[in-house]
Amino acid sequence: MERDTDHRDFSRPKISLAVLMSTEGKLVSGSTVNLSVNGLAIDSDKSISVGSDIGLTIEDSQWQKAGEQRAEVLRCQPLKHNPSRYLVVIKLINPEDSYLMESLALIHGKPTLSE
Repeated sequence: MERDTDHRDFSRPKISLAVLMSTEGKLVSGSTVNLSVNGLAIDSDKSISVGSDIGLTIEDSQWQKAGEQRAEVLRCQPLKHNPSRYLVVIKLINPEDSYLMESLALIHGKPTLSE
C-alpha cells in the first residue's frame, strides 16, 4: 500500500489565528490551522471556490503591519470531523516582507521585532 507523501516546500506549524478573507465582495472569517511562509490552511464556515483570488488579513495585533495579502485558493474541502466547516488551503501571491518576517519568526519560534 502506497503512503501519501507530503510535498510541502516549508514546514507548517499548527497555530490558531483569526483571519478575514475577502472574496467576490464578501468577507469570510476563519482561523488558521497551520501556516508556512508561502501558504496557510484555514478552518472556515464558508466554502470558497478553488482558483479564487482572495485577500487575506490576519486579525492579530502582531500581524497588523502585514496588512492584506493576496492569495489563491488551492483546495477547499469539508472537514472530516465537522462537515459543516471547510478546510481552505491557500497560496500567498507575492507576500509582503512584514508577513514573511512574522511567519518565519513563528515557524522558528523566535521573537519578532513587534514583540
